Amino acid sequence: MGAKGLSAAVAAVAALALSFKVLLGGLSKKAYDGLNGVISFSSKLIAATRAVEAAEEHALVFDPLAARMAGQEALASSRRRAQAAPEGSERKYKVGKMAIRTRWFDDQIEAALGMPVSATIPGVLRAASAPSRVDLPSYVWSHPDGHEPRQLVMLGTGMDSRPWRMKLPADLAWFELDQGDVVGAKRALLHQLAAEVPEPEERVEAQEEPMSPKFVDSGLARHTSIDEVQFPLRCGSWAAVACDLSDPAWSEALVGAGFDPRKPTVWVAEGLLMYLEESKVQGMLRKVAELSEEGSVFIGLSVTLAVIDRLRARGKGSGVASSLMDQWVFGCPEDPTQFLAACGWQLQLATDRLRQAAALGLDPELCAFPTKGGASEAEGGTSLFMVATPTAAPKKD
Repeated sequence: MGAKGLSAAVAAVAALALSFKVLLGGLSKKAYDGLNGVISFSSKLIAATRAVEAAEEHALVFDPLAARMAGQEALASSRRRAQAAPEGSERKYKVGKMAIRTRWFDDQIEAALGMPVSATIPGVLRAASAPSRVDLPSYVWSHPDGHEPRQLVMLGTGMDSRPWRMKLPADLAWFELDQGDVVGAKRALLHQLAAEVPEPEERVEAQEEPMSPKFVDSGLARHTSIDEVQFPLRCGSWAAVACDLSDPAWSEALVGAGFDPRKPTVWVAEGLLMYLEESKVQGMLRKVAELSEEGSVFIGLSVTLAVIDRLRARGKGSGVASSLMDQWVFGCPEDPTQFLAACGWQLQLATDRLRQAAALGLDPELCAFPTKGGASEAEGGTSLFMVATPTAAPKKD
């Protein structure tokens, strides 16, 4: 990507951040919709982008919980930012950056769990010249035969709703780690949605009267009664852990919640890395590798170092102070092979939205992000999507 291409990419991100600033400025007196700050509130903004896509008749992603988890303020802002689709396209809005990001992570999680990955998308989204099926070999990493980990850890989960919307293995143990205010707000929203929510053991035992919905013993965890929920849990168990992922003690909290480091694990960091200092990212990835048995996999996303350098050169005096972009401190090298290797990981797949759109066969006219040009987005662009495996998984006693 040339200088003009990079400038355009950064300008697009800046425009998005500026719209976030307008919204966040209006919410400052409301304490970010009950959350502690801009980073926590970004979880609602991301949920809102999923909600806008999921509302389409021909959607790239499915998420019936997103709108309520986002809230009206974030949802209205997301609709204002969405780009109108061409007339006659059977779409209200173009496919946004967060929509294709969500779809890619959905598909990578399915592949990492040893499940079949959907090879189709709505026909109206496909380019006329695109092949009839998704180009899976260039889109997902093919795991070895027999690869079926049954633990998954979301690092910085936000308002993610995958345990209630995806088809997941019935014996999968799902763990989520995030800041305490996000964990608390999400649990409250899930209860309002009548979602099946396992309660912390001590809370269930301390109850004198059952909450509504009532809690029953499922054999794996205490779940809400299936006949009283609107969104059943689609995996074996779910645990939300409140912690600071910049503090190494997060691993102790995870183990305390039932995580077993002797079992293969899928680790997911969808929107976290850019908010941590480089030394913290390195420390977290090394700890994750240490906790990863053979057969584990890491699925992550980071903005590139080129973006961070550009933001630093611009400074905070250009009208986007207090925006989400001003919170970004880490950028991944354009070729993350050596960086990951130093943290105990072997890169298996590196991709970007341009390549993802090509593999899915998306119609460029229906995408609210660049889908063609010179060099790839990863080569000096904005976002890098990665799949990696431990280089030398330690043997556990």
